[in-house]
Amino acid sequence: MKEFIPFVSIVIAGISLLVSYYIYTLSKNDSSYLDIDNQYSELLKIAIDNPELRDYEITSRFYKSEDKVFKQRYNIYAYMCWNLIETIYDQQKDRKGEFNLSSTWLPNVI
Repeated sequence: MKEFIPFVSIVIAGISLLVSYYIYTLSKNDSSYLDIDNQYSELLKIAIDNPELRDYEITSRFYKSEDKVFKQRYNIYAYMCWNLIETIYDQQKDRKGEFNLSSTWLPNVI
């Protein structure tokens, strides 16, 4: 009977560890999606306040612009957009490192 108690304790600890890992994985996925969603929402707010940052005619030749403030704002906005794309890419890779883009992210990436 004395040998049985440590065995049961080890089994319970193992099951607890597996359940904890499963819950951690689920919460990590949820928080990752929430982080990406918040990041995208922030980009949309910036675009609403500064529509010229999303105007193709202006942004396609921003590097020729004489307006230094606009160039700085656009550079920052473009880096934020690129960061969002990288985050989505990192989240969509499977454990083998293969990229499979979820249809949820297609409108944001394309």
